[in-house]
Amino acid sequence: MTIALAMATVLVASTCLFHYAVLRWLSGGMALIAMTPSIRILAIIIVILAAHLLEICIYASAYALGDGLLNLGGFGGRAVVEPLDYLYFSIVSYTTLGLGDVSRRIISASSPAWRL
Repeated sequence: MTIALAMATVLVASTCLFHYAVLRWLSGGMALIAMTPSIRILAIIIVILAAHLLEICIYASAYALGDGLLNLGGFGGRAVVEPLDYLYFSIVSYTTLGLGDVSRRIISASSPAWRL
């Protein structure tokens, strides 16, 4: 459980810091690039979308690491058999769609095998 908490803390902190750095660059550093206002808005949207996609990939990697290598838990519902399944779960979780076809396997808190 300690590994899962540490991993979650690092993921949230790194995501916040990365997002802060991207937004800070967009608000200041991008002003040095000459472009029309409409192109600038389009570029901002594309960069923010790319930042979100990178964050989703980071979480997908963490899910794969926690499920496979660290054995911190598993998934219920549809079987997770390919790396793209972790990406799919990450996209669904990140966007808060919560489709439910792939879900975390919940183990009771009193069980010694309890994982986040």
